[in-house]
Amino acid sequence: MGVLVPSGVCNRFEAHRAAKVGAARRAARGLQWGLWALASFTALSAHAQPAPSAAAFAPDAAVSATVGITFVEALSAVEAGPEGTAEAAAVRAQRRPAEALSGFTENPELGVYPGWRFSGQNNDRPEVQVQITQGFSLGGLADARAEALRAEGETLRALVGAARLGRRLVVARAWIEAHASAESQRAAEAALTRADALAALFERAAAAGVITADALAEVQLERAEAELRRVDAEGLATEAAFALGAALPAESAAPRSAAGPLPTPRLPAEATWPEALARAERLPEVAAARLATRAAEAREAEVRAAAATRMSAGLMAQSDNGDVQIYGLIGVTLPVFDAGERDRAGLRAEARLAEGRARSAARSGASALAVALHEVVHRREVEQTLADRVLPAARTLAERRAKALAVGQATAFDALRAEVRFAQVEAARVRAAADRAWAEVQAWVLLDAVAAVDDAALVPATHLSDAPKSALEPLP
Repeated sequence: MGVLVPSGVCNRFEAHRAAKVGAARRAARGLQWGLWALASFTALSAHAQPAPSAAAFAPDAAVSATVGITFVEALSAVEAGPEGTAEAAAVRAQRRPAEALSGFTENPELGVYPGWRFSGQNNDRPEVQVQITQGFSLGGLADARAEALRAEGETLRALVGAARLGRRLVVARAWIEAHASAESQRAAEAALTRADALAALFERAAAAGVITADALAEVQLERAEAELRRVDAEGLATEAAFALGAALPAESAAPRSAAGPLPTPRLPAEATWPEALARAERLPEVAAARLATRAAEAREAEVRAAAATRMSAGLMAQSDNGDVQIYGLIGVTLPVFDAGERDRAGLRAEARLAEGRARSAARSGASALAVALHEVVHRREVEQTLADRVLPAARTLAERRAKALAVGQATAFDALRAEVRFAQVEAARVRAAADRAWAEVQAWVLLDAVAAVDDAALVPATHLSDAPKSALEPLP
């Protein structure tokens, strides 16, 4: 039995259903245009890489007011720090005695012997004897002492060079990490902006009944995770800013931001790298270990020469009843019982230990340089693969999935996963750029240290601060 419905009610029902269908269609068209706009925004934001900036990268007042410093300025600041100043003063203090060293190994000795002559014949009178002597080493002490002082100076300068090299690497790494953290934060903020736009579109679509609640929940979860990644990136950027400030030799460890682009030092051609590896013993740390052996041996030779045969020569004058008598003096000290073995034993042991450390340092230095050069090739390849292949593919996938979703040919989950993968690839690109820059800087610093060591002394003849600025400045 049918139910009779008044025609007015039917008309109202049809009108209400048509209104709902029309609203759904309008929502779908709005979602479609929104997704197309989101796809275009994704493509544009991916193509337009944010330029490096020295601006603040955290909302905290202590970090937002950071002062930017370029890579070249950061490296140059190393020499002006308290450690650099103290090292320069130490080198000067050691050099002064070497320049003023005398060829005589002993000081002259003057003796005055006043006395009284008792003659028993009422002729008592005062007398005086004057004696001056000069000692000479017959074992070559003057030359041994000069050689020991010279070896100690070379060792000190090599140790200073190794310390400066280490500080430069620390500052360079801290600067690159600060730059990478700021770039990662900007990438996380861009990903959050896209997640916000996607969530807003899906919320309107869910309200219109175009998508399911599960799809909306997926988008909202991704938006929350994007917010978490942004907060994490902000914290890492803050830590990196403080780490850079602590690495710089300043009065306070205030946070500093990395200003300017990543460094791209001019490395020598790869064809010259095997030759540089063969000269890895020129690295300051390796040279310092080898020179420490030479210094210990030179000190042992100095002690041996000091205990060798000594000769004393001089004059003695004596007044006698108005006359002056002059005598010549010659004395010899023979190393019969003491040849300095007590002190020489410790120095010989020190030399053998230093020799072992030098061999170990030579192996470590060659390995460190080889790894640094390998990392340059590897990190360049990783960055190029990400930039030329992975990132464009991830961008294309995100664009196509967003467009397919807009016309109903893809699910919301598919589009969301593509967007997440794009954000992950973009973060990997930022990290790869920083790793490539660090590999190049580390290799450049080590190669420069190898080239700046004198062949004869194996001690740094120049320092990195003496290198042309054009070699330190980033390429356009």
